Amino acid sequence: MSRIEPLGLLQAFSTLILDLHRLAQQDIEHFHRHALTRISQLLPFDSAWWGRAAVIEGLPEEHSSYLHHLPPGYLTHWQSIRHLDVTFGRVHAVPGQAVIIDMRKPASGAGLNWLGEQHGISELLCVIHIDPHTCLSDHLTLYRKPGAPRFTEQDCLLLNHLMLHLVAAVSANQTRTLVVARVNRALPLLSPRENDVAQGFGEGKTYKEVARDLGLAPNTVRHHIRAIYSKLGVKDKAHIAHLMHAPPD
Repeated sequence: MSRIEPLGLLQAFSTLILDLHRLAQQDIEHFHRHALTRISQLLPFDSAWWGRAAVIEGLPEEHSSYLHHLPPGYLTHWQSIRHLDVTFGRVHAVPGQAVIIDMRKPASGAGLNWLGEQHGISELLCVIHIDPHTCLSDHLTLYRKPGAPRFTEQDCLLLNHLMLHLVAAVSANQTRTLVVARVNRALPLLSPRENDVAQGFGEGKTYKEVARDLGLAPNTVRHHIRAIYSKLGVKDKAHIAHLMHAPPD
């Protein structure tokens, strides 16, 4: 990629972060795809692998994976050479610090040499973030084809700072998914009148406005709202409004 001046790079990075947190409102598969497409506008790459893994007996075990412009068979091929993949050791030696590996060089090992040849990849840029509580690692690997510009130290710096925001965005996405699932389960538990009250608060109305519109006494509305809090597992009207507007699965 052409080098961007510091001020322009900072502005582009800030805009990217805002876009990523907006995209995190989508379902996880769409988020991965759209987020990587957006990232490629600032940090170009040809394909990518984004996932989460645990270390079991010294080897990575994938919990989830999203392949971007890579065939499904890529994971099977990688599984066959994972014990030879030098990327694992290098990124775990410096969590949070992106590493560049030329997959064509003999020093990268026969496994990566073969994997790169099979899938038309010459170079990778990889970073991981290890959750201190679960010890699971979120990893993002960007790939470039032969003939593409080489990854640079600026690319490493971008990915280092970007990864923390990606982890936060994925966490927000997962929280949203859980909230939507809870709403889908809980809303049918509301009585017709409780649902009317919840809809009113979802539209930003006050107690008095909801009471007036439904022909109820304010104290009756308060009684319904306490029942809604209990059934939806929330503590205030703002959460009710959020849940009522959450899109269905």
